Amino acid sequence: MFDHPKSGINNFLSFIKGKKIILIFSVVIFLLLGFLLTIIKPLEYSSKVSVLIIQKINPNLDAYTAARAAEKLGKNLSSVIYTTSFFDKVRHSNFDLKFNLPTSERQRRQAWQRKISTSINPDTSILEITAYDKDKKEAEKLAQVIAYVLATEGQEYHGGGDDIVIKPVNTALTSNYPTRPNLLVNIGGGLILGFVFGILIIFWQFNKKFNK
Repeated sequence: MFDHPKSGINNFLSFIKGKKIILIFSVVIFLLLGFLLTIIKPLEYSSKVSVLIIQKINPNLDAYTAARAAEKLGKNLSSVIYTTSFFDKVRHSNFDLKFNLPTSERQRRQAWQRKISTSINPDTSILEITAYDKDKKEAEKLAQVIAYVLATEGQEYHGGGDDIVIKPVNTALTSNYPTRPNLLVNIGGGLILGFVFGILIIFWQFNKKFNK
């Protein structure tokens, strides 16, 4: 054991210098894993649309309660988009969507959920929908169809009747370059994980040597 914490830190830093090959090797391995994770997955473009959820003001509700109700409604609709019921409406819409999903129910659900992502801003009641596809035009078309189906058939899911209006407020904004998988995120994550893993290995060796 060490008599002083500072002495222990200095010894550990010196120990790292002698084991830097382990650190370098760990970082390289994780960088390669991050790179492989990027290249084995198909490159996909993203397209984002926004819809505004308008809820008529109920005079019997205070502002806080109304805001919470709007937030809950937005979250519910956000979750609905991932369901099989909503997917069927998108698939059977009068738009020529070319994406092909697996025939297995379980795999089809997983594939559909990977093709989209949603987020809700409770302060503005704006629901953002992002669609992904290997084809740039198909990603844009899918995002537009989802917004259209939500606006025209959303009453089936919120139960608010004419008191709730779902209105697209932004046209599809499509990326110029593939956004998934994210090379920078994967490489950066590999760099960090490799460094941390290398440090843990060195610390284990250090602890084993000096605490016998």
